[in-house]
Amino acid sequence: MIFKTRSIRDIGAIAVVGLALAGCGGGGGSSDDVDGSGPLALQAQAMVDRLERTAQFNTGFTGQPGEMPTSGSANFSGFAGLAVGGANPVDLTGRATLTANFANLTITGSATGFEGAGSGRIAPYAGTIDFVNGEIGRSDAVAGSVPNDIRFRYEGRLDAIGSRIEVGSNATGKFRGTPIRGLEAASEEDATALVNGAATRAPFFLVAEID
Repeated sequence: MIFKTRSIRDIGAIAVVGLALAGCGGGGGSSDDVDGSGPLALQAQAMVDRLERTAQFNTGFTGQPGEMPTSGSANFSGFAGLAVGGANPVDLTGRATLTANFANLTITGSATGFEGAGSGRIAPYAGTIDFVNGEIGRSDAVAGSVPNDIRFRYEGRLDAIGSRIEVGSNATGKFRGTPIRGLEAASEEDATALVNGAATRAPFFLVAEID
């Protein structure tokens, strides 16, 4: 899975997120937005580019040294994003933290501090998106799953003036680099969110590096 783009709207396009979207209104506390990406989006893109340079391949899992661990845990820090559709598109980016437990094959975390970029403005969004029911590697419920897979449900609510976004869907991804340097995940291209109560297309992405 490789995210290789210039903005939140395109991150994940090479993988499973199309991100040719449209969205919801923003809120107060805004500033000029020159290129359609807020500061967090630019930092997320820099992390994507860094992983592409330093961890070009997904983590190995054939049992060789440095490949997928089977014990211990690791923390990751990075960014989560939503590209929300509608008459007024908005791209949201927040800071994400995760913990992977390789012994229990679980992954948990959350993202908060979101900013929304749209219509030439940047606005803060209050709220948190939690990553729950996270699994690492093989699962009887997932045919064809391999040890470097990750999957989780993301759910939560983000609010700005005049705009409420509620999400609850699934994302899948991979650990990157041998040894692990980071991870990437994304929703399906047609994932949706409730924007002021109306279902709207809103693909999700996640990128993080190991702490």
